[in-house]
Amino acid sequence: MDKKKNIIIMIPAYNPDERLKSMIQQLQENGYAHIVVINDGSLNHDIFKELEHNVIVLEHENNQGKGMAIKTGMHYCREHFQDNIGIITIDADGQHSIEDINNIYHVFLTNEKSIILGSRNFYGKNVPFQRKIGNLIFSHILERKMKKKIQDTQTGLRAIPFAYLQEFEQIRGEGFEYETNMLIYCIKNQMDMLEVDIQTIYKKGDHTSHFKGLRDSFKICQAVMKS
Repeated sequence: MDKKKNIIIMIPAYNPDERLKSMIQQLQENGYAHIVVINDGSLNHDIFKELEHNVIVLEHENNQGKGMAIKTGMHYCREHFQDNIGIITIDADGQHSIEDINNIYHVFLTNEKSIILGSRNFYGKNVPFQRKIGNLIFSHILERKMKKKIQDTQTGLRAIPFAYLQEFEQIRGEGFEYETNMLIYCIKNQMDMLEVDIQTIYKKGDHTSHFKGLRDSFKICQAVMKS
């Protein structure tokens, strides 16, 4: 088993279910030695109490948003993992397969100065209409505004070089709009970004995502229009 000690897996989580534990088990079985979970003010503390014996769990007393959870994780990683090449962020709701995470990791190994984006295909039948239309609109607006085509503007599966963590902590945004602001920042600063195709995993009737349709879409649109 390949011991992946040169990377940190970072998972922002709000009211996760058993899939978080399953994913962490798979990550550990695949050799990921450093896993940081950020509990963003969840109500179900039992899962995190179980996890803290095997991974690092950081706590927000109240829900602050995905962006703030990512920033908390980045700050912790900067202080405690200086010898690593970077982080891989993944979502806690089972949308990323271990195969895709491994692929992102291996692409990152040969592109350590690039931001690697796991890019989903939103034209599949299993993609919720709201997510499909939202991402296509954001992608189109971003391309028009920034002259840069990004297929999946909201992907939570990203590899980020360690050298960028401090400045990424300063990017504005507390919720889902933070991930869009990150892309805008990278484009403006001419940072190299690579998109890698990943599976598009949505389960019918699954309501565990905490993306709040109109509210979060409005914030993302604001972020793009202000760019």
